[in-house]
Amino acid sequence: MKVVCISIVPSPYQRDLFKSLSSKIDLSVFYLESESPDSPWPKKHLESYESILPGMYWSYRGMRFLINWRIPDITGADLVILNGYMGIVFQWLLMFKSKSYKFIFWGEMLSDQRQGFKGKIQQWFSNRLKNCVAIVAIGTRAKAKYQSRFTSIPIFNIPYCCSLQSFQNLPLKKGGQQLNLLFCGQMIYRKGLDILLKAFELLATEYNVALHLVGREAELNEMMSRLTPASKKKIFYHGFRAPEDLSVFFNKADIFILPSRYDGWGVVVNQALGAGLPIVCSDQVGAGLDLIEEGKNGYLFKSEDVEDLYSKLKIFVDNVELIPLMSQRAREKSFEITPEKGAERWVQVLNQLT
Repeated sequence: MKVVCISIVPSPYQRDLFKSLSSKIDLSVFYLESESPDSPWPKKHLESYESILPGMYWSYRGMRFLINWRIPDITGADLVILNGYMGIVFQWLLMFKSKSYKFIFWGEMLSDQRQGFKGKIQQWFSNRLKNCVAIVAIGTRAKAKYQSRFTSIPIFNIPYCCSLQSFQNLPLKKGGQQLNLLFCGQMIYRKGLDILLKAFELLATEYNVALHLVGREAELNEMMSRLTPASKKKIFYHGFRAPEDLSVFFNKADIFILPSRYDGWGVVVNQALGAGLPIVCSDQVGAGLDLIEEGKNGYLFKSEDVEDLYSKLKIFVDNVELIPLMSQRAREKSFEITPEKGAERWVQVLNQLT
């Protein structure tokens, strides 16, 4: 089976899946840009099946539209996977090649934004997805959204599956006198860091806790300026770290928190499970719906609800004995979302569509 995948950027997480998938099918992967301004991952050597198309991007009102001056060679492909739609390559293929080739769209949940210029543009471009033979959604919530919009197209659900070995090699969590909390992601409003900081401030006045932050600084200074000096002393910022360096920080943590107002998936949840970390994340995190088993490996809290987040974190400081139990279950869950498992699920879907 010959499959071509066209993606945005060489994400280390997607590349883990591609490597496993390349051992099962004849795979070619084309990227529309070499790096993303939002995620400065270190550049890695490309595999023989990977290549980057020459091009650039145009940014307007928070949108990035990719412009490439070479169309990838999809000659002879049984299936073509499109991991995006905001770009000339995606739009050209869906407009002019959908009768000759079978396209699969692969992506997280589309934004619900329908109003304003940005919403109308995204809506117009995403309408082309109706020309696909199937959609592979990343997560249960995304699948439901696609099913409600594209009623005549088969919709599958394959969660993000990335390499977790460096995390799975870490010792399981036991808890201790000081509870170490970890947030990993961009320090921005969408990620809900301000919600976490407020909940942590409440927690820090009563308990022996520390909060560790890893990721791009962005709006952190502004958010930190609203905290008391006593709370600030218990918060430690470690900067942006490459994926291969993250396990050090996950190893030192007891609990992982992802308080996003919106996250289509959230691959850090995968990593936290691999590290054996009990997880607390908002109910607007796609990965939470698929990977969190309430009361077994973590908890969901209502997005933007500081009191609810505080109450979920308080469970752990009041019941430290839960940490090793949830740590074991988190680690077990992580073996369900390895690149090998993801490749197996992809092959099943591809076989159904050829």
